[in-house]
Amino acid sequence: VLAAIMLLAGYLLFPIDALLQMEDTFAHLVVLFFAMMSVFLLHELLRGFLMRLFSGVKPIIRYVGSYPQAACEAYFCRIHQQIINLLPLAVIISILLAIVLTTAEMSWKWIAWIALTVGICSYARDLYVAVRMMYMPKDILVMNVGPIYLIYSATGESKKEES
Repeated sequence: VLAAIMLLAGYLLFPIDALLQMEDTFAHLVVLFFAMMSVFLLHELLRGFLMRLFSGVKPIIRYVGSYPQAACEAYFCRIHQQIINLLPLAVIISILLAIVLTTAEMSWKWIAWIALTVGICSYARDLYVAVRMMYMPKDILVMNVGPIYLIYSATGESKKEES
């Protein structure tokens, strides 16, 4: 649904002819592929950097299937985990928006917009987790072990959130 909304917004912002009449389709597709892979890798590297910064524990950055994943066997307070989830999202989306706004040729604007769409759709999980944590007790400790968040609280029962 999010991808459809983003692509519809792109259709309203940019002429679709530019995408359909690309001169060098292969170059555009190669750039799009590397842009999408870079978005995923940069996101996880930033998460790993923040995990190391907040905990001092070396994070594990690995590929799970074809997707990079940062995990750390340290516990983070709620605010640190929310920063770990939201700061990479803000940085990468800002970079991609700057590229969209500064690119002159419309076909390249579309490539940047599609990369932005992929980035926003892949970050929806991190945004969801950060919002859910806002409603949890302030004393929670969170361990991010890849696709699973282990959440502990002294005031509530231990929970295991998988997203």
